[in-house]
Amino acid sequence: MQDTVTLSSQGQISIPVHIRELLGLSPRDRFVITTNPDNQSITLARQKTIEQSLAELDKLRLATETPESRAAYEKNRGKTVNQLRTEWSSSPEGQKYYREKYFNAN
Repeated sequence: MQDTVTLSSQGQISIPVHIRELLGLSPRDRFVITTNPDNQSITLARQKTIEQSLAELDKLRLATETPESRAAYEKNRGKTVNQLRTEWSSSPEGQKYYREKYFNAN
């Protein structure tokens, strides 16, 4: 589909009604405009909302989540960074890590 539009003196263009309806565009929608390598054309894409970006991250997290990672998340949910650091440094794995990193360093 191709339409011709005119750039106004204020640098604005109007997207034809049938295209706005086809794409479900609404007033106040935000867009990202990119110049193409030929410097003769542009690409206009609707900017994702924060909600859309968070939904994509949730899908990615769920796709890569394992029962072990979910259990660890649930176990540590609500703890502060300092609480997690204290638990880690007092655990056998944490103590081994700190010994090797700070006391056996060459």
